[in-house]
Amino acid sequence: MRIVCWVAVSLCLALHAAPQAVDAPQDAEPLSRAEAIEYGPMRIAGAITDAQIGESSGLAAARAPGNVGLLWTHNDSGDLPRLFLLSARGTLRATYRVDVPFATDWEDVCSFELDGVPYLLIGDVGDNGHQRQHVTLWLVPEPTFDPERKSELPLKIKPTRKIEFTYAEGPQDCESIAFDPVRHEIVLVTKVDPRRPPVGLAGVYVLPLPDEDLLAPGEGPVVLDRAAELAIRITTAADISPDGQRAVVATYGDAWQYVRRDHESWAQAFARPGQPIALGPRGQSEAIAYDAEGETLVLTAEGVGKPLWRVSPGETQ
Repeated sequence: MRIVCWVAVSLCLALHAAPQAVDAPQDAEPLSRAEAIEYGPMRIAGAITDAQIGESSGLAAARAPGNVGLLWTHNDSGDLPRLFLLSARGTLRATYRVDVPFATDWEDVCSFELDGVPYLLIGDVGDNGHQRQHVTLWLVPEPTFDPERKSELPLKIKPTRKIEFTYAEGPQDCESIAFDPVRHEIVLVTKVDPRRPPVGLAGVYVLPLPDEDLLAPGEGPVVLDRAAELAIRITTAADISPDGQRAVVATYGDAWQYVRRDHESWAQAFARPGQPIALGPRGQSEAIAYDAEGETLVLTAEGVGKPLWRVSPGETQ
C-alpha cells in the first residue's frame, strides 16, 4: 500500500489488531523460559537518507561473506527491480539490478542460507485491488559486496528460481514473506483491509521451497491453501529467525512473535497467541527483519530520511 493516513491506520489497529490467534488450542503446553524473548524499547540506530530509497518496503539481514552487519531493502511498487545494500546505520553501500522482466509490487524480502549458500527471496506479492491471478517470488543468490569497487553503476544479479503461486480462495494482498531454513518452507501472511468488505482474517500460507523441476516452463502456478488465521489483520511485514524457531509479524503499530517448537508445524505455532512486541509510532512502516544473529529486530519506514530502528532483547521471560 502506498498512501496511508496514520490516524486512520491507528483507529483500524485499535479496532482490528487484537493480539490473539484464532482457535488457539486449550491444552497446549506452556512456553518454556527459553522459547520467548522479552524485547526492550525501540531505539533509532540510523536513517535512510539516499533519495533513491523513498519507500523502503522490505528488509533483510545480509548473510553473504563480506556482508556482515549490512542490510538489504527495496522500494514499494512503481520502482525498478532493484535491491539496495545498506550499512547498519542506513547508509547506501551498493545498488543491485535484479535481472527480471517485471517488478509489479515488491512488498518484502527475506534472507537465509541453504547448504551454506546465502540467498535472498523477493516477494512480488502485493495486490491491493485483489486482481492478480498469480503472484511471484524470486530466489536470488546473495552477492558479496566489494568495498573497493569505485563505480556507482548498479551491479546485476540473476535469479536462480521463479516461483509463481496463487491462493485457493482467490487473489489476496500480501506484504509479509519469510523463510524457515530448517523446514525449507516459505511462510506468507496476507493483509486484510478493514475498509474493503468482506472483512476476514489475515491468512497464513506455507509453501515448501519447490525444486526447480517443479516450475518447468508451461506449468501453472502453485495453489496455496490457508494453513492458519491471525486476528491481526493489517499485517505489513514478517521474518523468521535463522534457527527456524521464531516468526515475527508486524503491523503499522506493534508486532507479534510466534514460537515454533521442534515438533511443530508453522500452522500449529500460529494457532497460539503471539508474544506482543511494543513498537510505537513509525509512520508508514512496512519492513521488519531479524538481524543476522536472529534476536534483535530491525525496522524501517517509507520516506527519505526516515529512521532505521532496532529493538533488542532484554531478559527472557
